[in-house]
Amino acid sequence: MNIPVVIEQQEQHFEVFVPDFPNLNVTATTASQAIALVRMDILDQVNRILSEGGELPDGTARIETIEVTLHPSVGKSADSYEVIIDKAPGNYCAWVPNLPICVAVADTLKEMRAMIKEAMEFHIEALVEKGDPLPPKNCLVEMIEIEAAESANVAEVAD
Repeated sequence: MNIPVVIEQQEQHFEVFVPDFPNLNVTATTASQAIALVRMDILDQVNRILSEGGELPDGTARIETIEVTLHPSVGKSADSYEVIIDKAPGNYCAWVPNLPICVAVADTLKEMRAMIKEAMEFHIEALVEKGDPLPPKNCLVEMIEIEAAESANVAEVAD
């Protein structure tokens, strides 16, 4: 089971968001500690569901990297951003952790990719035209592999 996670660096800590487990809230002092803690929390939830005879929900979120064309005044012609794409009933939705408020919804995955790329380029162009800097890439987007049979105590939080 591969679970996408978003680790956002704040001023003095890291916060984790898990699209497939939105009720998990993890805050830690380092990125590696945040990953270890969220991994243990996911394992706890998976093991609890299985011990109660339940079935694991299908993970619907995934990470894709999309390259965008940048405005000439940015100083480079292209950049790439990690995008969280989630399958919702009847459509796909996407958001870009490193470009706040940049989202799109579409009926098909192909249409979603085109729409989120267009939204990203429009978002960046609007920032540049206003004279605002591009937001810092302060979010790490990673996949965590979870084995349902693992013990919830497999990782020591060392950092």
